[in-house]
Amino acid sequence: MIGELYEHALAGQTRPEIEHADGSRKPLPVEGWLHESPGDKSLLDRCVGPTLDIGSGPGRLTVALAERGIRKITGLLLDLGVSSPQIDTPERGFSFRFDGPLDMRMDTTRGETAADFLARADERHIAEVIRDYGEERFAVSIAKALVAVRESGAPVRTTRELSAVVARTVKTR
Repeated sequence: MIGELYEHALAGQTRPEIEHADGSRKPLPVEGWLHESPGDKSLLDRCVGPTLDIGSGPGRLTVALAERGIRKITGLLLDLGVSSPQIDTPERGFSFRFDGPLDMRMDTTRGETAADFLARADERHIAEVIRDYGEERFAVSIAKALVAVRESGAPVRTTRELSAVVARTVKTR
């Protein structure tokens, strides 16, 4: 029906695959990983049909393909890494270079923001997350400082506030 179909996340390592598609491969854009940049929009013109929405996560891929009448994929190429636009956009809440809301969600339409997590989690859980996901050796000290700031009545809500707490706590930086 569509021929050889490759599903692509329009970013990073998959970009060359889309740019050099020779017609035997039909890239299928996936909304969950599409970034709003002019380069990505131009790549959409080389793709098959409208963007595939797998908003609830990769587990929805089979259902989403079936909804479009696609029963078979002969190849699947995913770039699931983090991209600079995700990190550098202040509104995403990852950047320490620019102040923005402390969000840090890959999908900003669901789940708890980092600020909300810090407002409710206990010290042990905060330290665990910082240590395990941030690979931070000063996780316990940082968690203790974040809880102290929260208990003082001024919870951390922005990337600049988080950065300031970390800088005060970890003197080596």
